[in-house]
Amino acid sequence: AYINSLSLLSYGAYESVKKILAFTQKWQRDDGKMAHELSQAEGYIDWWKDYPYGYIHGDTTPYYIAAMYDYMRLSGDTAFIEKSWPSLTKAYDWCLSTDKNRDGLMDNGPAGLGALEYGALTGIETDIYLASVWVRAAYAMDEISRILSKDSFRKKASMNFEKAKQAFNDRFWDPENHFYAYAFNDKGEKVKEISPWNAVGLMWDLGEYEKSRLTLERLSSSELTTDWGIRSISRNSEYFQPLNYNYGAVWPFLTSWVTTALYKHHMPLNGYPLLLSTVNHTFDNALGCVTEVFSGIRNVWPQEAVPQQGFSAAGAVLPLIRGLLGLEADALMRTFTFAPHFPGNWDQVEIKNYKAGDAAFSFSYKKEKNKITLDVIPEKGEKHTMTFSPCLAKGTLIKHVMVNGKETPFHIFDRRQVTQVELEFTVHDEPLQAELSIEPCFEVLPVTPEVKVGDMDSGMKIISSHTEEQTVILKVEGISGKNYSLNTLHPEFIDKIKGASLESGQLRFKIPDGSPGEFITHTIVIELNKQ
Repeated sequence: AYINSLSLLSYGAYESVKKILAFTQKWQRDDGKMAHELSQAEGYIDWWKDYPYGYIHGDTTPYYIAAMYDYMRLSGDTAFIEKSWPSLTKAYDWCLSTDKNRDGLMDNGPAGLGALEYGALTGIETDIYLASVWVRAAYAMDEISRILSKDSFRKKASMNFEKAKQAFNDRFWDPENHFYAYAFNDKGEKVKEISPWNAVGLMWDLGEYEKSRLTLERLSSSELTTDWGIRSISRNSEYFQPLNYNYGAVWPFLTSWVTTALYKHHMPLNGYPLLLSTVNHTFDNALGCVTEVFSGIRNVWPQEAVPQQGFSAAGAVLPLIRGLLGLEADALMRTFTFAPHFPGNWDQVEIKNYKAGDAAFSFSYKKEKNKITLDVIPEKGEKHTMTFSPCLAKGTLIKHVMVNGKETPFHIFDRRQVTQVELEFTVHDEPLQAELSIEPCFEVLPVTPEVKVGDMDSGMKIISSHTEEQTVILKVEGISGKNYSLNTLHPEFIDKIKGASLESGQLRFKIPDGSPGEFITHTIVIELNKQ
């Protein structure tokens, strides 16, 4: 319920989420721990006494706190949060009680299961998923106590959050392998497995930027990413089993977190194909129904997989709205942000009735060669402050910005893959238009995965892209000996290419020879004319 709430809140299903949150409070234990699951047969059995599953997970309780904060921020409903304050503090105190080694993070032993439910990697001190959700919960309680003016409580909450966040970065970063590791044991030694569970914290911006980028690039490689989603553990791990629920299968909800983290770190070339890999599953069977889990070696689902899993379907929603569209709101502050990461060949996007508390807005985005126009249509609600912050091709020149015909100041952020422009303005009850005058530049378009049920992984993976002065450096992976192509915009700006040829606006190249079916890294260097 709490995982799904992030997706439901993204499109404004506030009342549904409120009912869900209130319903789960009924099963909160006296010590504050929240229930992980409730059997549909609970009316016929003694579920809580005779079965161990109800409270078996440790991550559910901090996720409850995180979901409550997300609900408050997006809906603006502080009354429900105030009413739930005793429940929240009980949950929070229970989380704190599980930190037996006093490092600022919850411990899996006393808390319960986190990322994995069985097998060799469960006998650890703290896994990165449980730690991530706890750090987010600690931040949430800091914010909730500030908003509700719980001043004495907030002093403790602020210190706990800072301690937890520092511990997250200190205890999980693996400087030897350059990624956030899966876990650490009771000796403080890192369990040096690369897995997508680290993306939960990166999605919430808990990691340091450069370390997060390196981790996300590793997750984008073929050892984890497939054409239909991301594996739960690296195919190079000694524990990898492609049909094992915890140790190699592809989960759409894990893919969702990685995709959202990629967009939050402005890596759309990595994020877009991963988003489509989940979206494509909505057409596998009944429309909109996404299967729980898939094989890590072929695009098929195990016979025992649940055919319609809520958190799998939600996995297409969260990265679409908060990632690709870049829509976020704060109903209490009456602010909202539209920071899209649209591929350069998208010339028009229409968004209807995006909710920000009791307000709603529609958007019409149009892109031409030298101009981007955004029409903002208030549907209901009072005035809001809007931030429009589109991510454009790296090197795009912003000449000037107009809002309703008046010159408007703006800021430029030089991201690794994109150029991001940011402007802020007030939206009242009348339509408003922002216009960006731009000079276009060369752009590589993201890969669109082409995969059918039963296929093995063979699609190209973009690992990284960055620009050094007038040189674009692309690192990709593909099957040895196979030919690939990348679509581009404005190839007329290309001077020289190494590692590919330019044909009909496409970068075409062959992956070096190697073992049959092996993914091999390939680098393309593109020197540009002075634009």
